[in-house]
Amino acid sequence: MKKNIYIELNNIIRDINTKTVQVYKSDNPEKDFEDYNGEDLQEYLGVESTEELIEFMYVEAPMRIFGYAGESEEGVSFMVNEFYKKYRDSHNVFIFSNEIEKSKPATLMFLARMGILIDNIKFFPLKEFNKINKKADIIITNNQNIINVGGSSYITINKKESDKKEVISVTSFKELVEDEYIERNEFA
Repeated sequence: MKKNIYIELNNIIRDINTKTVQVYKSDNPEKDFEDYNGEDLQEYLGVESTEELIEFMYVEAPMRIFGYAGESEEGVSFMVNEFYKKYRDSHNVFIFSNEIEKSKPATLMFLARMGILIDNIKFFPLKEFNKINKKADIIITNNQNIINVGGSSYITINKKESDKKEVISVTSFKELVEDEYIERNEFA
């Protein structure tokens, strides 16, 4: 039976944090911001609650954020397509994202803009990390909330090494494809 590989869209393929900051700044020109260096979005933007940040991202500006975000690293769309071509016959390959409201059509637009070839796209409600872990054998993610649930094998991109034996860290998606981490780590 084929194993399921789930690739998280946000912050693996699509850089929503930088785009969220850019859109928020353009909507709030009266506020002064220092350069964004990957800090927590809510804290950096000075948004009072998580609900307020979700309202801005997913209801007020989803097309501008999710549809027009850039790649998380240069050339990652090409490497994702190479990954897909390499594993599509031996694995079920999915892209997944936690989405609500109008971020779903914006995400489909992003995938079309980037020319992503993967046929299987799964949307999960925000903060529904258990469902993802139940469906996946291997998850490529940087989302610590997903990893903390456990139950799958994980590959993180461009993050520090993990103490957990089920988590493998690589420096880029290109390294993941070219160095055959799936095969060498018995994920296949």
